[in-house]
Amino acid sequence: MKKNVLFITLFLFFGVANAQKLVKLIQKNDAYFVEYDNKVQKEIIQGKGNSVIYYSKKNQYVLYKKLIKKSVLMNKEDGREDAADMYSIYIFNILNNKTIEVFKSCLDGNDGTKPSYANSKIYPFNSICNPDNFMLSPDENIIFFNSKAWAVSNAIHYFSINDLMLKFFHSGSLIKVDNNGVTIEISDVETVRENGEIVSKGRYWQKCLYDFNGKFIKYIGEKNR
Repeated sequence: MKKNVLFITLFLFFGVANAQKLVKLIQKNDAYFVEYDNKVQKEIIQGKGNSVIYYSKKNQYVLYKKLIKKSVLMNKEDGREDAADMYSIYIFNILNNKTIEVFKSCLDGNDGTKPSYANSKIYPFNSICNPDNFMLSPDENIIFFNSKAWAVSNAIHYFSINDLMLKFFHSGSLIKVDNNGVTIEISDVETVRENGEIVSKGRYWQKCLYDFNGKFIKYIGEKNR
């Protein structure tokens, strides 16, 4: 009798586990649902202003953003440089039905989540503005993205899902994230010493490969001027 009960219990457990295999993400009007292989659907995100950035079947989470406030500078000629809508970036964990806020972007250059370097003299910005170009590491545990920063270069940040930390990665623009590492394009000014003086040879752009911790690996290709 006990063996039969154990068999039935195991059958039900594994049957439910198999039935809970994620198949796809579905959008219906202003709501998002996940669908399992038994056709059962579960609503995970609702409300206007939401937009899914990435759906991870591997780790069972949804990365999405929600519009908080619209820019008031977008249509002003003298304000477009700083124009930025405010978004909250969220991760919804499908396994435990919990949502965490990764960060809040700035509104027209102000407010939003202050990164750890907000009071540093090295960086001329104290919030994250216009985040875009989101890319994930191969294991989908690290989320990289660009944000507006310097006049000639973006800032690259990343968020680690394992330790829930938002960190600065490097100046530049994301090109690719794969098993080899993180490929970015940096910009700098080339200088040479002539007659005892440092002379600028102009700005250049260069593709580089870094590991996932931000350690330089190698240059890729030639400099572009």
